[in-house]
Amino acid sequence: MTEPTESRIDSHLSRMVEELSETASAFRQSILLLTANRCALFDRLAPAPLSASDVSQRMGWDLRAAEVFLNALTAMGMLRKSEGRFSNTPRTQRLLVRSSPDYQGDILNHDLNTWERWSRVGEVLETGQPLKGTGERRSGEELGHFIRGMANIARLSAIRLLDEVDLSGCRCLLDAGGGPGTYALTACERHPGLEAIVFDLPEVEPIFEEYRGKSDAASRVRFHAGDLHADSVPQGFDAALLSNIIHSWGEDENRAIVHKIGSTLAPGGRFLIKDFFVSEDGTEPTFSALFAVNMLLSTRAGGCYSQSRVESWLREAGCRLDDVRGLTERTSVLVAIKESR
Repeated sequence: MTEPTESRIDSHLSRMVEELSETASAFRQSILLLTANRCALFDRLAPAPLSASDVSQRMGWDLRAAEVFLNALTAMGMLRKSEGRFSNTPRTQRLLVRSSPDYQGDILNHDLNTWERWSRVGEVLETGQPLKGTGERRSGEELGHFIRGMANIARLSAIRLLDEVDLSGCRCLLDAGGGPGTYALTACERHPGLEAIVFDLPEVEPIFEEYRGKSDAASRVRFHAGDLHADSVPQGFDAALLSNIIHSWGEDENRAIVHKIGSTLAPGGRFLIKDFFVSEDGTEPTFSALFAVNMLLSTRAGGCYSQSRVESWLREAGCRLDDVRGLTERTSVLVAIKESR
């Protein structure tokens, strides 16, 4: 017997309300995870399980607050609880314990740094301008979180990129805005005949040196300090990479940067632009559409661009699009060839 129409409507309404509530309250889980990471809770739990009392004493927390916090993280699947003692899950042990080679905690610290600005979207909707102070160069602890966060997420991304794009015939790679040098170092580790130049701001160099010192390819990767907008790029490269750079700038700035690199690239050389691309109407994928909001909040004109828009910049710089490769659900890389004139 068919159920009454009202019953079906109520069931559908209930699901819609639950989905709406889950989206609206998703910040709760986010802030708990980011807070636990910032105070190095997962490092504390790495050696052995601890009770709430143990954690409160070692962290200097109130006991009741610690237990509520730890229980919530357990409910989220970030911790395990057994016989009143808390331990890391395999995921948090691998990704959020600093001694792990797969550590991702720095990028979460960067996410926490953006938390306050996201709560002020309404202000930006009224002004159309980034929040005060966010357009300035990062420095100190915030710069460290950002650059090290890029290193956290770049290692796997660099491997995927090199699996998709063969650089074996190249002699010198320019990693423009390369930060910690993850892509350059990974490329040189894979290709013994390759050298690389990481071109970035002077304040980034000490962090780059930390990561370079851990690589077997250290002798073939060097840092060149400079500003992509104001300074000339180094000469003599036949491959160039802009990885997750263009979303920080407006179209005119990106066109100038692409032209500067493209005009210096050796004929026949490869120009790789990797980023979070959006559909032509700007609504897909979800990650890129949301990331464009992050750029709205923190930059004067940055955002996420369609592949066709970036291809037009490459054509203006004398490069023809050769291939587009998807690396993850979030990122793709455009591969262009510098044409001979």
